[in-house]
Amino acid sequence: MINLKIVSLALIDEASLSNGSKIQLLRFVRGASDSQLKLFVVEGKVGNVTEEQERELDLILQEVAPIAAYYASGVVFSMATALAGKVFNRYFGEAAKQCAQKPTGKEKRLCKKRFMLRAYSEKIAVLRREASKCNQTAKPEKCQERFIRMIKNLDQQLIKLRTKD
Repeated sequence: MINLKIVSLALIDEASLSNGSKIQLLRFVRGASDSQLKLFVVEGKVGNVTEEQERELDLILQEVAPIAAYYASGVVFSMATALAGKVFNRYFGEAAKQCAQKPTGKEKRLCKKRFMLRAYSEKIAVLRREASKCNQTAKPEKCQERFIRMIKNLDQQLIKLRTKD
């Protein structure tokens, strides 16, 4: 079965709603039961579900699950890259604070390089960890390929940074 939370997040992200409405829906999804998520994904409604409705929703989801799961692979990748970007940017902020206090140009360069190495390493670690969520999609191989390409590019940048003086 597809990960209903991921599909719900994709629907919310794609919806043309105000930020306030999206935040309310995100809060709903965070605490929603599986049956409530099914109703949201299939009908776009928020509410409680009877047993009969849930059986109907299950039948519908069996038919559309491969489509929704494939769609979710893009969401998995987008969310992972956004998270990795936040981690990377956090190290830039730390570097600016810590390295500004260094007295010489060489010390500042070494300080920035140290933070950049950590930033790239952490970004790669986040992407590797998040790539495991590809197993929840209809085509995990295709999802994994996107992560592998991005990680290879980051590895090359990390190697360049290590060899740079």
